[in-house]
Amino acid sequence: MRKTPLFVGLAVLWGAALWAHPIVLDGLTDDWTGTPPVFANTFKIDSTAGEAIWRDAADDDLGDGDYTYPLGIEGVPFLGTEADLVEFRATDNPDSGYLYFLIRLQDFDVQWKPIVVLTLDLDHTWGSGQIWLAQNADYWVDSLVFWEYTVVVWDGWVKVMDSGWNDLTDSLCGAVFNADSDVIEVRVHVNENWALPPWEMGGAYYGLAVGLQDYGNFREVDSVASDWHGGGGVGEGEGGIDWVDPDVYDLGFATDQVNDLNTYVYDTASGFWQPAVLRATSTRYIPHPVPEVGPTCTCGDLNNDGVVDPMDLVFMTAYFFQGGPAPQYPECADVDGSGAFDKADIAYLANYLFTGGPAPNCP
Repeated sequence: MRKTPLFVGLAVLWGAALWAHPIVLDGLTDDWTGTPPVFANTFKIDSTAGEAIWRDAADDDLGDGDYTYPLGIEGVPFLGTEADLVEFRATDNPDSGYLYFLIRLQDFDVQWKPIVVLTLDLDHTWGSGQIWLAQNADYWVDSLVFWEYTVVVWDGWVKVMDSGWNDLTDSLCGAVFNADSDVIEVRVHVNENWALPPWEMGGAYYGLAVGLQDYGNFREVDSVASDWHGGGGVGEGEGGIDWVDPDVYDLGFATDQVNDLNTYVYDTASGFWQPAVLRATSTRYIPHPVPEVGPTCTCGDLNNDGVVDPMDLVFMTAYFFQGGPAPQYPECADVDGSGAFDKADIAYLANYLFTGGPAPNCP
């Protein structure tokens, strides 16, 4: 059984806290333990599990309201659900420099079909950062949420870029597609090339867009669906007006995504065009706090009275067997240094107190 990781960091955002939460990049979901929101198009921070969770409405992968899927490529049909986001989760582990994401789609059977782009606005400064969404999505973001970093996920790959389109990806980044559970797990390594690490800024404003993938880019949406392209867009002529309407089928964090995706302008008389814009209100702030430097307690002092004595053993026993209160500092309760606060710590502390066993040794 996987052991629960100990508390290693804390930030407070309007009363909600996010804990660092290591994830094994295996395409499985057992280490994502948070409880999602009850209602669709709702965001929450589950401080118990250390996860930020967005539940997206199903069957809303219609782009600006009437997008359809391509007919199929080389005999491989589209299911019509590959770009339908239903859940997004985020957590981190600043100690190892990782951000983790879980992206759940309604259904995909071949991993090359979806493409997912995350934008991270760290400074939240008007006009600071990049306006274009990556990978030819034909989509802008509001000037308040111009992004400093973007994460692109497609076909088992992950790519991280800064606002100047410089590639920051290293071998510690990764993505696993699991078509059985329709889940994509992503690990991003925040390396020395990041000028603004998210935990030094306290967190980031996230944008999230999902589409269909075409050689690492968003697949074009034309006016009429074909084998290769979706339908319901403007879509006439490369470099022309097909750069106006976004090639995004579904947005995360948007409660009315049609109003984000249908705001493009093309005036055939004057030739003026402008892409649609992701509104600042369709992003969400996720805290990525700096871990606290060391605990503010003594290893084994569960009741915080300044000494390690039999009363701490009473406190621990009451917690596990009598529904007593949890330790205020769980990182100082793992007295055997196993990486988890569990019943084995009772025997370890008793051995130390009564039989001359080794002293408490918290990680």
